[in-house]
Amino acid sequence: MKDFKDKLKRLRELRESKRKALQKVIDIAGGQIALAKMLGVKELTVKRWLGDGYVPVSRTLKMSKISNNQVTRDQLNPGNLSFRVK
Repeated sequence: MKDFKDKLKRLRELRESKRKALQKVIDIAGGQIALAKMLGVKELTVKRWLGDGYVPVSRTLKMSKISNNQVTRDQLNPGNLSFRVK
C-alpha cells in the first residue's frame, strides 16, 4: 500500500509541476485566449489542460517556442508522460 501512496504522491507532484509550467506559458502568451489562438485550439481546451495538469506531448514544442524557451518541453511534460492524473 505504501508503494501505491508513493506513486500517487509522485503523480500529483508531476501534475502540479505541469500546471505551473503551463501557467507560465499562459502568462508569457498574454492569457489563455491568446495562447489558444497561437496553438489553434479553443480557450476551453487550454483551460482544461490547466485544470487537469495535462499537456499533450504534441503541443509542448510550440509552447516552448511561444515562451522563448523560458519553459522547456520537459517542464511541460516531464518524462513525456502522456496520461492524465486526477
